[in-house]
Amino acid sequence: MTFSDEPTHFIGFEIEKEDSRILESIAICDFENLYPKWRKEEDGSLDADSGFELVSPAFELNVDEIANVVNDDVLKKHINAKYSDRCGGHLNLSQKGLSGEEFFKTIEGYTPLIYALYPKRLKVDYCKGKSNKSLKDDRAKYQAINIREKHIEYRIFSAVPNVDTLIWRTKLMKAICDNPTTCVKQAFLNVNSVLRDVLYEQYSTPERFERLTQRVVRYTMNYEGINPKED
Repeated sequence: MTFSDEPTHFIGFEIEKEDSRILESIAICDFENLYPKWRKEEDGSLDADSGFELVSPAFELNVDEIANVVNDDVLKKHINAKYSDRCGGHLNLSQKGLSGEEFFKTIEGYTPLIYALYPKRLKVDYCKGKSNKSLKDDRAKYQAINIREKHIEYRIFSAVPNVDTLIWRTKLMKAICDNPTTCVKQAFLNVNSVLRDVLYEQYSTPERFERLTQRVVRYTMNYEGINPKED
């Protein structure tokens, strides 16, 4: 789904929910007739009586336009539906003209930040944290970030509680795409400068923001063997 003549980046969402009322509100086949660019699917990892996955189209990465689309009444009810610890919120990102591996190399400096945002997800078997080198070399199905042929699949993102969170994640990825870097030290500097405003929307006190940056430092050292604070 594009909004301009020359889109550069695309983003897509996989939104898992467990809410029997919303599941039953519109049958899967009827949902796809109403929203042919979307998919409402069963998911074997979720509760059979209440679970479903909502799969978005690949949107041109335009925050305002995506917000207009997902604030549709029916879509919003599905995105705001209930969820459990089993649910995830995989996010897919791509750049026109680049393979998944080529694109990942341009923004891999931000991997420790992504890990720091979702530290609990690193503890589960289906989105294992690894160094950037191992992410590129292993290409395992259940690693935190999967490098596909034409896009990057961020499996580490947790369940999407509501539309507001979906839009915030879109803003974050837009900021990352607008400020690409392969260097984890530069990415850490960007966390404290060009990404600060969007991060502060979720980490809105000096104490919370400091804890986030401390996690970025820890994961940069743990996975990349580099202290981003050192010259």
